[in-house]
Amino acid sequence: MSIKQSFVFHLGSVVVLLFVSCRYSPETSIARYECNPPIINFSYPIKSPDSLKIEGVDTIYGNSWDFEVDVPPAPENAVEYTGVYFTRQIDKETEIWLMRWTRNVDNQPQFLTYQTQSQKWEILYTPYPKDIEADAVLSIIIDEDQSLWGVTWSRSSIGLLKFDENKGVFVPSSENLIPKNIRSVVSLHNSPKIFYNNEALWRVEDGVLYSFKPSSGALNEYRLDIENATIDSNNNVLDYLSETPIIQDDVLAFGSDQFIYLLTEDSPELLVYNLRDDKIIRQAIPVITQNIGLESLNYFDYPASPGRINGNDLFVDNSGNLWVNDFGWMEKNGTWNQILRSPVFIGEQLEIIKYVWYRPMIILQSTDDALWFSSPNGLVRLNPHQGEWCWITTNRTTIVEDSEQKLWMIADSKLYKLALNP
Repeated sequence: MSIKQSFVFHLGSVVVLLFVSCRYSPETSIARYECNPPIINFSYPIKSPDSLKIEGVDTIYGNSWDFEVDVPPAPENAVEYTGVYFTRQIDKETEIWLMRWTRNVDNQPQFLTYQTQSQKWEILYTPYPKDIEADAVLSIIIDEDQSLWGVTWSRSSIGLLKFDENKGVFVPSSENLIPKNIRSVVSLHNSPKIFYNNEALWRVEDGVLYSFKPSSGALNEYRLDIENATIDSNNNVLDYLSETPIIQDDVLAFGSDQFIYLLTEDSPELLVYNLRDDKIIRQAIPVITQNIGLESLNYFDYPASPGRINGNDLFVDNSGNLWVNDFGWMEKNGTWNQILRSPVFIGEQLEIIKYVWYRPMIILQSTDDALWFSSPNGLVRLNPHQGEWCWITTNRTTIVEDSEQKLWMIADSKLYKLALNP
């Protein structure tokens, strides 16, 4: 190809790209084009003259976070970072609950509570009875009285532990003592998880879906009958399989009071279970079946390429959309949307001299509709309406929102808050 032919070819390509990236406006006889907004930001500010630098390795980049208080130092036998897990409102006092694991005799986690009005810390060193394994408490229930309940659950065996406010410990609950109108359920571990929906607690174990209603003590089992067909978002059969798939344990999310989302074990397929009709369909997840080819580049590792996904990859937002981490999301009508992934999740792995595109996890949707992602790079916020990503802190931390629309997080052993409606 000559230089002239090459120039004409590239010029034509540019014209085509400009045409397909714009929309025609038929309002006038003159052809006008309105360019679509960018999908992701071009760059990310990482330092400015007024950036808040935290002593240590962690830096807060985005938003005007207010320093609240230093977190009590962790003991030498601490094995994990301290994270904010939930808040509760007692009269005018907002109570922030943190948790960290230690290697003590009883192998129990430590709960730390901070009261914002009195500015006092309390540390609960052994919060569970000694005959209960520490990781057996899967979730914390908060009821309408702001009472706390620990939940243990293994197959058909379920236990409730009520928090004794005076002793500062969780104690086994009597049969006639149950939570009053559950307000929220907080998972203490990434897996297994317990969800609350339609006045019942739900979980998956050994391929069986369980529901438990604390008000009546009723425990139901759902032996899911899965048709051996893979179905796309338009309910077209893609192919037939000879074997019924295995359901991943501890994976479920609720799209509404009617639908439950689960995952298959050996391949990335979505199971949509209709509670009302007692039917389940298998559906491909197109947002993770498209390989963008980055793993072919030198010095680049791409562990989040198409493959097995798990429950930490699923998140249902306030509008009922099902997100598959930062790959994309499915609308309630079944339409899938692919995301051009943000480079904010690219990190280094010095031991293998490669870059890694981390797979993040959505841990919260705040009341301003922002989605909050956690990854080894730290905490990232996404404005889904504007398509804007913001790298908040290099600390891999948790974040919660209280009843007064304040966000709370820990960075470098300090507690910070952000008022969404200052």
